[in-house]
Amino acid sequence: MLWSGISRVLGVSFAALAVFALSQVLLALLTGEAQMVARFGFVLVLMSFLAAAISVQVRTGATGPGTFGGFRNIILLLLTWWLVLPFFAGVPFLLDGYKLVDSWFESVSALTTTGAWLSVEEATGSSAMMLWRAQLQWLGGLVSLAAIATVFIRPDFVGVENATALFSRREGETYVDSFFATLRGFLPVYLALTAVIFGILLASYAPPVESATMAMSLMASGGFLPTEDGAQSYFLSTQVVIFFAMLLSGINFLAIRNTFGRQQKNFSFARDRETQAFLLCALVAMGVFALSAGSEDFGQLSPQFFNAVSVLSTNGVIIGSEPALVAVLVVAVIGGASISTAGGLKLLRWLATMERTGQEVWMLIHPRGVPDRQKAANELAIWIHYMCFAILLAILVLLITAFGHPLETSMTAAVATLTNAGPLLTLVSDRADYQIFDPILRIIMGCTMIVGRLETVAALVLLNRYFWKG
Repeated sequence: MLWSGISRVLGVSFAALAVFALSQVLLALLTGEAQMVARFGFVLVLMSFLAAAISVQVRTGATGPGTFGGFRNIILLLLTWWLVLPFFAGVPFLLDGYKLVDSWFESVSALTTTGAWLSVEEATGSSAMMLWRAQLQWLGGLVSLAAIATVFIRPDFVGVENATALFSRREGETYVDSFFATLRGFLPVYLALTAVIFGILLASYAPPVESATMAMSLMASGGFLPTEDGAQSYFLSTQVVIFFAMLLSGINFLAIRNTFGRQQKNFSFARDRETQAFLLCALVAMGVFALSAGSEDFGQLSPQFFNAVSVLSTNGVIIGSEPALVAVLVVAVIGGASISTAGGLKLLRWLATMERTGQEVWMLIHPRGVPDRQKAANELAIWIHYMCFAILLAILVLLITAFGHPLETSMTAAVATLTNAGPLLTLVSDRADYQIFDPILRIIMGCTMIVGRLETVAALVLLNRYFWKG
């Protein structure tokens, strides 16, 4: 049943939130913040109770049989996770004085790893609340990786026929079983990389809480830096660590995991074209950014390379001279690797498109030749995804503009939310504060962030009446 799978996923999520709340209580006790002890103590009790209640229901079979097979059900499960869980994850924001809509927006922004905060000043004003946002981003990044690997890496959405071979379900295995198996497989490496980044940030003289915040957020491509001045407020050594953390969030996580595991022969960096494409795109973007920012000397290339990796991985952190807005938005739309926490259209689709373009050019030059069809691509799926993405982006720009915002602000906010790169709003504003938008518009933006995580075509499937039958 559908509710059995939803209960199982929400139960694990509540348990994770309880662990996060416990860490917040311990931190507040160490720092002597009595208010935060009480606030997160309440959250700890609430999340523990919810997790325990759901566990009892699942064990006693009160939620129904454990079968959870169809694609329709797994899409509804993920949709429920990103729509409903933010209400519970937003309890600390409610206790902090936020309205229900604002707490939901803040939590959705975190769980989708978008980093579109209502107020950057408030987001960085409290160590506890800052860390809570980063923890939600970290959890959302892990869920996104598992969802992509088990659900969205299929020809219907990616457009590449052999993409399903990496995480195809076993005979008799349900989607939720495969989802949890992927979570268990990814968690150790995901956690270990976060711990390593945290340790190196500490060694680079970043404060402990800020190091933990950056490690969790950047690993999930959240782009959340604990200071209003961003990366430029840290030492050069810290900026280097931030750069490599963003790089890890944009390249293929499966290749990263297999590099440190026993699966090197199946899939690793040596066989990963997306990592090569990511680095090549970053180099090209660096040149474009440098020229558009007027940085023609070689000394200014390193900040623009930082910016290129940041935007391509949809972290959205900008340092140095700001590159041209259009160039940044185009790079954000390109996005990172298919199995990564980065947003955008994903590099795998662009690679398939370039390969098909090369075949067409070859056929023009050799009209009687037979092109190599070994690397087949579902071109219709790719173009449908491109068109759906463009249509949704255009609709969102029109909606934001209709609320009286300038075209540049509308375009930037639309791209930032749909590609889950919230900090990009700083390119048209002094700070990336999303409180400048009306509450109704923020609800639409929150739904757009979820669409960005669900993959555009999969999200549009929800509008088809046949999807809800059966």
